[in-house]
Amino acid sequence: MNKKIIIPIITVILIVITVVICNQLIFTNKRSCEKESGIWLKYEELCNPATLDMGKECFDSNECEGYCLPKLSETEKKLFEKGEVIYTNGKCGAYKFGVGGCRAYVENGKVDPNRILCIN
Repeated sequence: MNKKIIIPIITVILIVITVVICNQLIFTNKRSCEKESGIWLKYEELCNPATLDMGKECFDSNECEGYCLPKLSETEKKLFEKGEVIYTNGKCGAYKFGVGGCRAYVENGKVDPNRILCIN
């Protein structure tokens, strides 16, 4: 096949994939978002949809629709604040995208203080 045929085919495939992903993740307005238990992010005009696996135990975020959130004990929180890596499992979060603020996530069974994600 020559490039004149391959490039349009790849473009069409990418457009179809993008449309399918967007239809699954993003609702078009606040009413439809909230109807599906999502959170409407007014400044971005974007829906943060609720997940179906909220509360499921996880070892890594790739096991969740959204993120794997740690549940640290008070002792673990103090160690984490001192910069120590904590080895633990977590629970899948309630929403597909992170919620505002800075958070640590479980990655490969650990929570690393050097890997904190901040979302406005």
